[in-house]
Amino acid sequence: PTRLYYTHACENDEDTSAGADDGGAAGGQVNLPPEKRHQSEPWYHGQSTVTRTMAEELLNQHAALGDATFLVRRSENFVGDFTLSLWFRGHSYHCRIHSHQESDRTRYYIKENSVVFDTLYELIQHYRTNPIHSQSIVATLGAAVPQPDSHMRMSWYHADLDRRKAELCLHRLSRDQDGVFLVRPSSKHTGQFAVSFSTGHQIMHCRVLREDGLFELGSAVFETLGQLVDYYGANPLFRNTKLR
Repeated sequence: PTRLYYTHACENDEDTSAGADDGGAAGGQVNLPPEKRHQSEPWYHGQSTVTRTMAEELLNQHAALGDATFLVRRSENFVGDFTLSLWFRGHSYHCRIHSHQESDRTRYYIKENSVVFDTLYELIQHYRTNPIHSQSIVATLGAAVPQPDSHMRMSWYHADLDRRKAELCLHRLSRDQDGVFLVRPSSKHTGQFAVSFSTGHQIMHCRVLREDGLFELGSAVFETLGQLVDYYGANPLFRNTKLR
């Protein structure tokens, strides 16, 4: 069935982002722990399924960034492991990042007898200043392949709507139902976003900050706009209103 997208409010003005006293829940990821720090990095493409072929297409598209342009994705063949895909001298290369358990923690390494790291983030940081010796490659990691904006493909995202048009659209769709919503670029803050939604017979707007690759709504932090929408579909964003 067709899904209607609703939302509930935090603010009646985009100038201020929603805070804890708005009545919404503080969810998402706040202050990522070390073992998850890689999830906020632009080089990490593990939030969605990126195959070897897709990685090669991305590397080719961003070849102008230079040798050792790279991304990290989940391994297709080894559960729990990752793959480092990089561009070097006109070709794509893929290095398995091994993981293994030591006591109650996971550790990571590129190949046997190489340096072992406590986190995936530390491994990548190491090879940005120390060369990788793998296959026919000897190189330090260069630029990260930027994240594709997955929200651009979602039916709840409307890149062409400003605040006024969003209100007209939601008034028409909501029919006095709470939680009908859409996500759009902020009208007042370039590079930021807004969640516009119906609640209590009115349309309200929550500003979403985008900083360091993360999306922030009040005290809640998410890796993608899709995660934000999913979270507030299950938890109240404003008072008792959930996104539907």
